[in-house]
Amino acid sequence: MLMEPPGGARAATGAGPTGLDRPWDVQAEHLLARIRRAVGEQVETADHIGSTAVPGLVAKDVIDLQLGVVDLDAAVDLDEPLRTAGFIRHTAIERDVPKPHAPEPAQWRKRLYTNADPGRPVNLHVRHVGGPGWRYALAFRDWLRADGEARAEYADLKRRTVAGTATTGEYAQAKEPWFTAAWPRLQAWIGKTGWHPGHG
Repeated sequence: MLMEPPGGARAATGAGPTGLDRPWDVQAEHLLARIRRAVGEQVETADHIGSTAVPGLVAKDVIDLQLGVVDLDAAVDLDEPLRTAGFIRHTAIERDVPKPHAPEPAQWRKRLYTNADPGRPVNLHVRHVGGPGWRYALAFRDWLRADGEARAEYADLKRRTVAGTATTGEYAQAKEPWFTAAWPRLQAWIGKTGWHPGHG
């Protein structure tokens, strides 16, 4: 999945897909409030993304958050305030897996941070506002929130995949073909609904 580390690299990890009643949305809001206090006006957007942001979707107990910045190169200035807030840079991962509409890898650059508290695994993705990775994370979340069939299909994939993989990297890679195949459906939903960030 876009929100999960590709290849064999490991970031914040939790158990396999879990139950549906964990208060992930509440935890995410508390985390985002802490991050906003730390970074101030250096970021344009702050969102809860990934499977834990989709009500009713089974997920690993790892909260994914996204910060949007105007200049990703200047985001190095976030390292210290994020470290103070408890988030450490994960330098082994510097981009997402490109999707068909934007195949150039450089367009999918990001900075990834993980929570220093092992009791609350978090992946914090810093991406360029308006870039394909930033848009994809928000659109995919909102599509799954809105489309019950797609949500159930993805949940089934997650259950089957976690049963057949040994690491977070293998799990993420095994799901990539589904994301590619689902891309036309996501695009069709965006066109039909007129979706744009913040109005999913």
